[in-house]
Amino acid sequence: MASRLPNETLQHIFSYVEDIKSLYSIIQVNHAWSQNSIKFLYKKPFRNDIKLNNQIEIIFRFLPFIEKDKDLGKHLRKFLLDENDDDENLINDDSREKVVEDFALPKHAMFDYPSFVTHLDFQNLFSVVTEFFIIYKEVFDVWKIEKKRQAEQSESQESSPILEPSKLDKILSYILTILRIIATRRANIIWLKIDLRYKDVRRFLNTNNDDDNWGGDDSEENFDSDEEHVDILKVTRFYNTIFRIEDCLKYHLKMDVTKNCFTRLEYLNYGRIFSKLNVLRILSNTCKSLKTIQIEEHDLPNIQKPLTSLIKNQHQLEHIRIIGDDNSRDDYYDEGVFEIMSSLETVAGTLKKIEFLKICVRNEEAFKFLIRCENLESLYLEDSYITLKNIEWISSADLSKLGCLKLINNQSNEELSVMKINPFEKIFQNKKISSSLNEILLQNPFMNNFNLLRSVGENCRNLAFFSTYVITEQDIKNLFIILENCSKLELLNFCYISETYTIKDDFIINLAKKLPGRLLCLGLYGLIRYVSEFRYFLENCAVNLKLLVVRNSNGFDKFAEYEEFVRGWSEEKGITIKEFRNISDKDLFLIKWE
Repeated sequence: MASRLPNETLQHIFSYVEDIKSLYSIIQVNHAWSQNSIKFLYKKPFRNDIKLNNQIEIIFRFLPFIEKDKDLGKHLRKFLLDENDDDENLINDDSREKVVEDFALPKHAMFDYPSFVTHLDFQNLFSVVTEFFIIYKEVFDVWKIEKKRQAEQSESQESSPILEPSKLDKILSYILTILRIIATRRANIIWLKIDLRYKDVRRFLNTNNDDDNWGGDDSEENFDSDEEHVDILKVTRFYNTIFRIEDCLKYHLKMDVTKNCFTRLEYLNYGRIFSKLNVLRILSNTCKSLKTIQIEEHDLPNIQKPLTSLIKNQHQLEHIRIIGDDNSRDDYYDEGVFEIMSSLETVAGTLKKIEFLKICVRNEEAFKFLIRCENLESLYLEDSYITLKNIEWISSADLSKLGCLKLINNQSNEELSVMKINPFEKIFQNKKISSSLNEILLQNPFMNNFNLLRSVGENCRNLAFFSTYVITEQDIKNLFIILENCSKLELLNFCYISETYTIKDDFIINLAKKLPGRLLCLGLYGLIRYVSEFRYFLENCAVNLKLLVVRNSNGFDKFAEYEEFVRGWSEEKGITIKEFRNISDKDLFLIKWE
């Protein structure tokens, strides 16, 4: 019966299948299922959850298209000799017409596999092709294919020979070839991740050309270090390798046929290790429909111009995530960050999610763009320095759709401690913000909460998820205001981090009695110190918890007693324990009930 379903129905069903094993099983059912599911298998060909053997099989599927590409050698030559580096377009009009005319499937290709690609993970592509090179370098070598073609041409058509490329350039030639085939087969890339792993780059730092000793180790060494023992020559080779890999990507993106491939790009994730300046310049002129931009960069001012250009050129940007380096403390850095923040004003109306991590925001006007973010649903600030004035821009904004607010490990003006004011308190006093909030994380150990938790309890009545640090006796009192007023709570996390205040003995019993009736998940970190307190808590807990996490900074010397009591208490209550796990290296255990 399933084989008689219309193709449209089959494709609609298969579009919901993400599991790779299931997709491989589907394509083997019959011809109709294979035809209608194959594009979903190949839309994300280079991803973490695909085994290496299967990813290598994908590369072999591309082979007929590579052998059919008669212009491949010309482009490899240009890349390897760094020709036309400043040309905006690397395919002339004649070549573009040839690509269109020669669109028939190669002889041995069952499907147009490259055209199905919509998600491109450069990190995994680089890793897979490197492994492919190690295993099959004698079987498939695009450089050998091109030399064979040159030998078959007449002497008058032959160009000057090129020296044998390095291992890195051979691998980049593989990658450039695959990317070119994807582009020439008119794939529409909507998801792009550009990143590298340190261990993938380390393979090329060994100057020994002996194939048997090539490969490097799998350690993740960070070369962003000022320590004296770091090998300067090794660091230089490392960054030269990064720049050469960027050259490959830059060369590919400059081609007209590639630009057409990325015009519908919606998601861009650019990792820390990768050089960005030139690639961002190209993408800023090509991509106008991005919904998500994620950038991790230790030198934000260096990429400020192409990044701001990219942001300003978007028509429907919804999610921006920027991870910087909070160690920067100069005017050059401040100006760069300010320009990036200011560019967000042009897309403020479409932004739904903002995430800033490891950023110093010292210019008083940097967060002014938030005034125009009327559709913002989530704001996440972590490991950042934010001046009081910029926090005031948040608290004065009309963020009536803000449902999630995460403030973690942030710092602000030092004089606030003397004034006994938590700078974030005004955010929750804004009724337009607090009335819509349902998820709040407040974990800022460098700031005293003062009356912050009271403001949360009095104004955020729709909370479903809440997590905070408990630092003072005042925090303990304010916690109970939250428990009393926020009846919709389903998840709670309390972390006790004070070194000066000792929790009173009756606290844990009062906490158990005051828990909201809808609560399903509870995390108690440092609040339970003894087996007796744990017993008092469960005996007085009236809610039906599904998950309980308990951490004791002193460790659990009598863990068996905890387990014995939990199992006996659960049996008495008639509930089944799904999982009871001790995570000793983190001094915590978790309990899951059916």
